[in-house]
Amino acid sequence: MNGGSQKWICGLAPASWRSLGIIPQMDKLTEIVLTVGAKKALELGFDGMTSVLSRLKSNLSTPQFEIEKAISDHQTEIARWASTISFSDSPINRRLGDFFIPLDIYVGQTRLRMEGEEIPETKLEDALGSEVQCHVIVGQPGAGKTTAVKHLCQRFLTEPGFLDSYQLIIHLPLRDINLSPTTSSPEYIRRSLQELLHLRISYPNDLAGDENLGARRSIRDQVLADWLNTVRALVVLDGFDEITFKAKRDLVIEELRRMARQLTSAAFIMTTRTGEFSSHIEKVKVVEIKPLSQIQIAAFAERWLGAEDAGKFLSQLQVSLFSDTAIRPLTLAHLCILFEKSRRIPSKPKTIYKKIVRLLIEDWDEEKSVHRQSAYADFEPDRKEEFLAHLSYELTSRFKVSTFDEGRLLQGYAEICGNFGLARGEASKVVAELETHTGLILKSGHDSFQFSHKSLQEYLAAEFMVKLPSIPSNMIDLQLMPNELAVATAISSQPSEYLTELVIHHFNRVKTSFQFTRSFVNRLLLENPDFEETSRVGYALLALYSQYLRAVLQSDVQMSLFIRDSLSSEFAQLADSIKKRVSLTELDEIFDRVQTTHTFEGDAVWRLERKKRVQSKLRKADLSTLPAELWVRESLLGPSSYSTDCDVSAVSGDADSTAQSLGSRIPS
Repeated sequence: MNGGSQKWICGLAPASWRSLGIIPQMDKLTEIVLTVGAKKALELGFDGMTSVLSRLKSNLSTPQFEIEKAISDHQTEIARWASTISFSDSPINRRLGDFFIPLDIYVGQTRLRMEGEEIPETKLEDALGSEVQCHVIVGQPGAGKTTAVKHLCQRFLTEPGFLDSYQLIIHLPLRDINLSPTTSSPEYIRRSLQELLHLRISYPNDLAGDENLGARRSIRDQVLADWLNTVRALVVLDGFDEITFKAKRDLVIEELRRMARQLTSAAFIMTTRTGEFSSHIEKVKVVEIKPLSQIQIAAFAERWLGAEDAGKFLSQLQVSLFSDTAIRPLTLAHLCILFEKSRRIPSKPKTIYKKIVRLLIEDWDEEKSVHRQSAYADFEPDRKEEFLAHLSYELTSRFKVSTFDEGRLLQGYAEICGNFGLARGEASKVVAELETHTGLILKSGHDSFQFSHKSLQEYLAAEFMVKLPSIPSNMIDLQLMPNELAVATAISSQPSEYLTELVIHHFNRVKTSFQFTRSFVNRLLLENPDFEETSRVGYALLALYSQYLRAVLQSDVQMSLFIRDSLSSEFAQLADSIKKRVSLTELDEIFDRVQTTHTFEGDAVWRLERKKRVQSKLRKADLSTLPAELWVRESLLGPSSYSTDCDVSAVSGDADSTAQSLGSRIPS
C-alpha cells in the first residue's frame, strides 16, 4: 500500500476521489472518516504500542476504536483549521486555496550568513517533501509561517502523493503550552500527544509513587516515539515564538532534541519567528521564509482581487511610499483589504504607516490571542514603538544608513536606553526581543542589523521628531534626512505650522542643496499633507519652491537637467497649492523684478527681490514668511505684465548655448 493511498478523508481513499472525479471542499468538511487502509495502519501502531508496553511490564487501557476516533476527529479539526484564514479588517473568512501563493525559502538563516555569502534557495514544499527530516521554519512576523503550514496540511489531506513519505498529519499549536502546568521535565509535546490519542497507560506497581515519575514518563515516551514511527506521522508544531515563558521554551527545545533522535520514519515541522530560535538541534534543518518577489506579489493580488482590480492595485502600490512593506504576506493582505473597500489605496500614506506599525507591534498578536511577555517590566507595545522611533532617529541622523553593524547599534542604544529604563549592557537582548515581538528591526547578517522596511524606518524617525519640543536645529544632520522631514510634516498635528517653521527658520538658514530640496518636495507631494488655505502657508510653499529652483539654476551638474525638464509638470500639485494661496498682485506689492531668464521650453523665470518698503495688506506674521529673494516660474502663478515689459533674452534650441546664457545671468 503506497503512502498516498493511506491518507484518508470523507471515507474514501484519495485514489478513489480522483477516479470518481471528486475534489473535497475543505471549508465544507464535517467529518473525516478513516479508510480501511488507514485503520490497518493504526492497527499496526496499536499493536506496536501494546507490544512495547508488554515488554516494559505495562499495558494500554485505551481500546483501539477510541484511538481511531480520536485521530479521525483530529483530522477533521485540522481540515477545518487549514481551510480558511481571517483578518480583523475583513468581515468574511477566506478560503486559503483561493489566494495562497507558494513560498520560497532560504536553506539556512540569513542572520547567520557572512558578508557576501550566498544562501541556497528553493520552494518550501520541495524542501519538506524531499526526504523524511525534521525542520524548523523561521520567518519575520507576517512572513506567512502559519499560513504556509495550513497549506501543507490542506494539500496533505486532499492531494494523493503529496508528502507521501508520511501517512498521518498531526497539528499541535504551541501557544497551548502557556496553559499547561509548569513542569521541570521536557514533556509538553508528549503530554499533548498522549491527550490527543486518549492514551491511558497502566504501569506496574513497583513504578508507583512520585519517586518513579521519571520512569513512567520514559515508558510513555518510548511508546509514543514507536507509534509515531509506525504510522509515519508528520507532526506540525506551530508557533514556538508564542510560548510566553523562556523556561517552557527551554524545555521544549530539550524535548525536540530527544524527538529528533528518536524519530526515524516520522518527523516534525516547527514554525517560529526569526530570532526566537537560535539553538542547534542535530538532525534538524532550519529554513527561512523569503520575502515575496514582485511576481509573487502580483500573483497574490490577482488571486485576491481579480485580474482587473489587481492591475489597478499594483499600479497604485508601485508608486506608493510603502511598496516595500508588501513583501510580507500579512501586510500585502491588509493592503488588499484596504483597496477592496474603495478600489484605491488610501491617499494619505501616514494611514498605512500607522496601521502596519500597529499591526506588527500588537494587533496581529491580539488577533491570535497571543500575549508576548517582555523581559522588561515597562516595555509594553507602546513603549516599544517609542523606543523604535527614537532608535530609528538616532541611527538615521548619526550614521545616515539603513543597515548598521553591531558597534553602531550599541552606540545608538547607549544614547537612548536611559530614557526607557533599560540597562546599558543589554542592547543585544533588547534588540532580540524587538525583533521577535515586532519584526520591525532584524538581524540581517552575522554582524548587520536593519529595519525591516525603509519606509517604516523613515516613519518611525519622523514620529520621534514631531514629538520633540521643537524641530532639531542641526541642519547639517537634517539635510541628510529629507524624507523623514517630509513625513514629519505630514504626520504632525499642524502640518501647516510645521512646514512654515521648517522652511523659514531652518531651510532658509543654510543653502539647501538641489538634491535635498528635490527629495523633500517630492516626498511632501507623495505624503499629501492637509495644509491650511492661508497666505502664510502659500508663501512657505513658494519659498520652498524658490529654493529648489535656485538650487537647480546654480548647480552646474544639474543645469542641463533643468533646461530639459518640465518643472511645472513635476511639481503640478505643489503649484496648485501655491496658486490657491498666493496671488500675483500680492507678489507685485512685496517684490521687485530684478532679473529674468528662461527655461528650455521658453517659460520665464523671475528673480524677485523684496522691496525696502512694502505696501501690503498681509499680516506681519505672513510677511515674515517671505525671504529677501525668490525665484519663480511664470507658469507657476500665471501670466503677468512682467513678461511684456522686461528684457527677455532669446532662447536658443541649442542646449549648451542656453546653459551658458543662463549661467551668465545667475548671481553667485
